[in-house]
Amino acid sequence: MWTPKRTKSATQRLVRVAAIAALAVLLHVVESALPPLPLPVPGARLGLANVAAVFTLYAFGPLDALLVTALRVLLGSLFGGTALTALYAMSGGLCAAGCMMLAKGLSRGRLALSPVGVSVAGSFGHGLGQIAAASFVTRSYALLLYLPALTLIGIPTGVFIGLCAHALLTRPGFLKQM
Repeated sequence: MWTPKRTKSATQRLVRVAAIAALAVLLHVVESALPPLPLPVPGARLGLANVAAVFTLYAFGPLDALLVTALRVLLGSLFGGTALTALYAMSGGLCAAGCMMLAKGLSRGRLALSPVGVSVAGSFGHGLGQIAAASFVTRSYALLLYLPALTLIGIPTGVFIGLCAHALLTRPGFLKQM
């Protein structure tokens, strides 16, 4: 049985996750409307919506970050994607969230990773998840040869996303508004 205080807290959490996921979907849709970056790997993007996942992981915890990621991918795919792109996006997004949670969870004390390091781990996970899904769908493991290129592209994009999340996390009074 839920008490009114607990219900209010659960409702606030649900609203917070929904609001962050909505912002992530907006970033996802805006970025999809932009022309692709001139990179050697087709379809590579900056991944602005991942700022929401990194921010949520640090501000509210792994479960909320996972929910924001899953909602962002599902809703983003509805607004502009196919079932196949949804599969790749979900594989990449969930693998990225898992890598970020693992990186943040394993880092302790002097070896603690900042949002930048965790974001780079997520960027690697995103590429790994998408390549794994594409390899499974096409039954071609030759696609794994793209992983080094995705990793090289993912490092600077992961750094940028991590810096954006860090800026939000350290902005005075920002978390009190959430």
